[in-house]
Amino acid sequence: MSEAKRSSLECKEQEIVLEAYGKDKTDALGKIFGSLKKQVYKETEGLIIHMEPLDVFILEESEKKAVDKAIGLIKPKQIQNYYAKVKIIICLKYIPL
Repeated sequence: MSEAKRSSLECKEQEIVLEAYGKDKTDALGKIFGSLKKQVYKETEGLIIHMEPLDVFILEESEKKAVDKAIGLIKPKQIQNYYAKVKIIICLKYIPL
């Protein structure tokens, strides 16, 4: 027990760029943050203990509205599509495997 123990926990800051389409801005950003965890687990070789977003930058965003005029329909359908590209900086605590 006199042996000094070293911590296995490692900390690093990581930048991730994600993009998504949605019906509106909330939907697109929700999809981005929903896929964030999956992307971080894919890029990290180890057991993730804690993940915290430090900063979020919206790199690109665009909104497109169109009207779908299908034949035979009396009322045209409004179509809205939102695109967002976001850079997220996260603080990651993990145990390397």
